[in-house]
Amino acid sequence: GDSSVAGVGSHEEGVAAMEAFVMKQVDKALSNAKSALPEDTLASLKAFKDYTKALQEDVLKLHASDQKDIDLDLDDIKNCSDSGLEAKRSSMEDLRRQHHSCREQQAAMVDTMQKKCEDYNRTRKSDRFAGAPPTCSLAKVATDSPDALEAFEACLQLTYRWTAGLEPLREICNAAREEFHDKADQCKKLQSSFEASACLHATKQEGVCGCRERTISHFETRHKTVSEGEAIRQHIYKSAVQMGCFIDVLVNDATDKREALQTCKELPVDVSHLEIAFGLVPDASVTCSQAPPCSESWLSHEYGAKAWHNRAPAATCAACDMKVAGTPTPTPGPTPSPTGVAAVYSSNGAFLALNKETGEAH
Repeated sequence: GDSSVAGVGSHEEGVAAMEAFVMKQVDKALSNAKSALPEDTLASLKAFKDYTKALQEDVLKLHASDQKDIDLDLDDIKNCSDSGLEAKRSSMEDLRRQHHSCREQQAAMVDTMQKKCEDYNRTRKSDRFAGAPPTCSLAKVATDSPDALEAFEACLQLTYRWTAGLEPLREICNAAREEFHDKADQCKKLQSSFEASACLHATKQEGVCGCRERTISHFETRHKTVSEGEAIRQHIYKSAVQMGCFIDVLVNDATDKREALQTCKELPVDVSHLEIAFGLVPDASVTCSQAPPCSESWLSHEYGAKAWHNRAPAATCAACDMKVAGTPTPTPGPTPSPTGVAAVYSSNGAFLALNKETGEAH
């Protein structure tokens, strides 16, 4: 609901006149204790007494209203959560571990692949193979000529002996390459799954953080306004109690009212029940300062800083399409008071105001 602080109303002069009227009667009674009050004055004082009682009741109601608004605002902040956020975080962390483990395995395979292929390449380039490769022809494989067939078979045997020392090494190298590329493809798929999960988690988290930002800002605005209203209400409540005390003495039949009126002037009024319990802003269940997926700092943390990154670098990161779901709308905020105005409190058509520049109640 709206704050109890509002602009000055048309009844300000009437309220000020009431206070002036009561204090005028107090001054008269102090200067001439034995002077009797006219009937119309007594009637006015009794009406004003009813007003001060109603005013105190209204102050209590306004206090309760502001306390309720503060409590609702704190609840709004507390309700900035997403029941699925923890599940999204758990899924993201599991995929992070899988991707990390896969890249570690891929990085470890680099040395194995390089060693096996280096063995093949070194052997292939050695004098044994590069220095004297077979130069004979196997083109006569389908010949029926005995001489040509003999030449073909001699070449086949020579070629077989030559390749027998090289082909197994080539097969080992190729198998290691295929295994490495298969692992790289597996890691790339895991990376895509991890990044998609990180984006989903970030979207959910952004919703929670955005909600907290809005509701906390709203709470702080209301806190400021309600604090002002709290001080004003306490001042007005004290004034109402004191005015009621004066009126009780003035309408009493006692002849000498000076001592009782002096007691009213010095009357201590407890307003501790009008203090607002503002509480504390609930702690966030998430960290709202985390870098978004695919940002420079995120890439450095997730990939660049890892031991496997140089040997098994991550693929290009797929940036998120951040679409944050709607979050709760905060409880309507307080209506600001005009600069330097007095706050007005109503009671059965009458109003009491306090000028915030002078601190005077009217």
